[in-house]
This record gives sequence, structure tokens and C-alpha cells, in this order.
Amino acid sequence: MTNKAPKKHSAPGPMAGYSFQFYRALYWLSKATSETMVAIETDDDVTVEEKNGNFVFEQDKHSISAKNINPLADNSKALWNTLRIWLDLIKNSGVQPESSRFLIVTNKNVPDNCLIKQIASATSDEDLKLCVTHMRSISISLNEIVEEVLGYDDNALKRILKRIELVDQTSNQDNSTLPMEIIENLRIPSIIKAQSEEIFHEMLGWVQQTAMRAWSEAKPAVIQGQQFINALDAAKRSRIRDKTLERSAHLIEVPGDQIDKHRGSIFVEQMRLITEDQSEINDAINDFIKSSSELFRLSDEGELTPTDLVNLEYNMVDRWKPIRRRNMRIHKDKNDKEVGYRIFDETTNNYLVSIGGLPTEHPYFTRGAYHRLSENLLVGWHPKFEDILSKS
Repeated sequence: MTNKAPKKHSAPGPMAGYSFQFYRALYWLSKATSETMVAIETDDDVTVEEKNGNFVFEQDKHSISAKNINPLADNSKALWNTLRIWLDLIKNSGVQPESSRFLIVTNKNVPDNCLIKQIASATSDEDLKLCVTHMRSISISLNEIVEEVLGYDDNALKRILKRIELVDQTSNQDNSTLPMEIIENLRIPSIIKAQSEEIFHEMLGWVQQTAMRAWSEAKPAVIQGQQFINALDAAKRSRIRDKTLERSAHLIEVPGDQIDKHRGSIFVEQMRLITEDQSEINDAINDFIKSSSELFRLSDEGELTPTDLVNLEYNMVDRWKPIRRRNMRIHKDKNDKEVGYRIFDETTNNYLVSIGGLPTEHPYFTRGAYHRLSENLLVGWHPKFEDILSKS
């Protein structure tokens, strides 16, 4: 990608057309890998360079006219000047058409009988010959530009015509659907899906500011894919921090038969070793069921990965160990049942677990997650829980 300031041919035009380039740059960035580079107003309106050395050169022709005027008519300056820019680029910059795509993008409809449509649909050598013949037969007043284009021999013309693509109002990437396509590419988590448009506009503003800052420093506006990925991740994280993963307890139904089903579970036996309060045992069952339900839901919906769940388990057990040791040492004069209750109370209350880097908000989730661990004897409350329960 050429490291230079904007050329004269790509000087900013009307504000709407200029803004369109930022939309297109954001489109390419939304598809980019960490090693992609997207430039605005360098070799072309928008230029994309992939890690493998392939390029996309894009000319954007935006119109705010209410009339469906074809900006790429056979006699239009926009069409012939675009061809001249690309031919000069190949001649002077060593760009290889075979490893490049040349896109001409407009928000208007281009009729099927136009030269650019003929060029974009050419697939065979015979099609390309017909395009060159058509070009050489056109008589228009843009003498200087046309003469420069037609001054190239047929092979040079066919070489680039073969790589030209048209994106207009009839294409899948037309201006009306472009924002939605970009949003889809941004892969916004379902927990903040409602803020998709807000994130889209924030990233569009980020692209504009990044380019403007580069230009104010007399530098080319070249954005690295990793830069964009970092900025997008920050935009997502700032919104996720204001959300909680789990639902409120009252939104999760607990069938009565499920409560009875769990009365013989190990985690319930763990509770019976430290309390005779049946309401407390019922609460533990409710917390276990609701927390399990949310963990399964979040896993199924892709909000939590297997790694997230492993880390959750590790961190919770790691927190429990010093609590257990401390209480067994400090309260060694008390009976095991009382010590066990102190361990349970300190471990499960006044604490909200984080999962996948996100905070939780509802106490049942943390309490239930600890009961899940106690079901598998990874944690326990009674000082001798392992000995007692291994015999039962």
C-alpha cells in the first residue's frame, strides 16, 4: 500500500460522497483480519491490502440526487476518469491486476445496457474484446481523459477490465443495506445486540476521527486491522460492563417436582451436615436449579465458552480454600457443625462471582454455582465433609 498523502484526483468532494467513503472503509474493516490494512484517499478512494499481498482498489461514486441519474453513463467523466486512475496505477506503481480487484461502487442503479455493466459481467476473452471494441467506438467530449485511456493497447485494457467489479443499487452491498451488513460483520454479542446501531455509529465515527487525525499530521489515512479490532472490542466491553449475563431469579421457573428430585442430592446432604433449617435447604435447592438453568442457557446461546466454565470453577474453588482453612483454624474450639456453617456463610454470601470477564448481579447465581461444586465434592462446608460423604 502506497505510503503517501492523498492525490489530487481523490480530493474530497461533496460531503455526502466523502462520508460514503468512510462507510465503505468501515465495511472493509468489519471484514478485516488483524493483518489487513485499509486506506482512505491514498491510491484510491478506499484501498484494502491483505496479508497475502492481494489488493482491492475501490472508487466510490455517491449521489444525493432524488432522480435516478446514472453516474456511470458511457459518456461520464466518473467512468473514464476511474479507468484512467486504475491504468495509471498499474503503469506507475507496479500493481498487478491478477492479484487485485478493482471495484467501482455507486448508490445509484446502473442500467444493464451501459458499458460498465458490460465490463463487470465480462468473463471470457471474447467478452473482453467486445468491451474494448465498445470503448473505442464511443465518441464523447472528454477528449483528454478518453485519449489517455484508449492510448493503452488492447492487452493492457483487457488485463484490467477482467478484474473490474461493479457494486450498484441492485447489488447485495447497495447503500440501503450496507449498514446492516456491516453490523452483521461486527459480530455483536446477543447480550448487547440492542445496541448494535449505537456501536455501528461509534465505529463509523472512530474511522472518521482516525483518518482526520492522520491527515492533520500530513500522514496517509491507513488503518490496521488490529487497530480496528481493538477499538471494536473496547466498544463492546464498555457496554457489556453495564449488563449482567444472568436473568433475575423471578424470571426462572422451578417446577415443584424438580425440588423433590434434588432432596437426595449430595449438595443437599452437604447442607444437612451444617443446618437443620428446612427453609434454608429449600433455598439451596432453588438456587442450585436456577443457577444450573442459567449456566446451561448461557452455554447453549454461546455467551459462555467451555473455557469460561473451567475458569469459573477454578476461581470459585480457589476462593473457597482459604475461607475453609481460616475458619477451621480460628474456630477450632467450636463444634464442626458450627464451623461448617461459618464456612458456608462466608463463601456463598456477600459475594458475586464473575464469569467470562463479566460481573454477575444476582446472588442466587453465585450461591447455586457453589452448590453445583459441592454436588461434585469440589467444595464442602462441614470440616469432615469428604470423610462423611465418601462413606454414605
